[in-house]
Amino acid sequence: MSAQLSWHVDLRVDGPDLRRAREQVCAALTGWDITNVITVHEALIVVSELVGNALRYGGEVVSVELDLRTDGIVISVLDSSPVLPRPRLAREDDEGGRGLQLVNALSVSWGAKPLPGGKRVWALIRLPR
Repeated sequence: MSAQLSWHVDLRVDGPDLRRAREQVCAALTGWDITNVITVHEALIVVSELVGNALRYGGEVVSVELDLRTDGIVISVLDSSPVLPRPRLAREDDEGGRGLQLVNALSVSWGAKPLPGGKRVWALIRLPR
């Protein structure tokens, strides 16, 4: 892979956007000839968690970006909230609170960066060799 490939979509907050984000990410990965089932599923879970958090806490417009690099796929979600995410320890009977734990388990690394007008939350998913 000699060049970095990028993909970007803006989502408006409403019900079908999470499904639309997954569908469009899947299409982008397929367009890049990334068809390994495990990699695609891991990427879709990470997208679901990051977009879900952004839609829940982040504001009206959420941007999803994918960058294909030699070391993997960087999934970035941008939103208008300045509050950086932090993992929490969910109790056994909690219905939520495990999203960032999933992101941490499925990615090589992840983080959040403050931006003017919001933040970027990203995760690096390794490509199979």
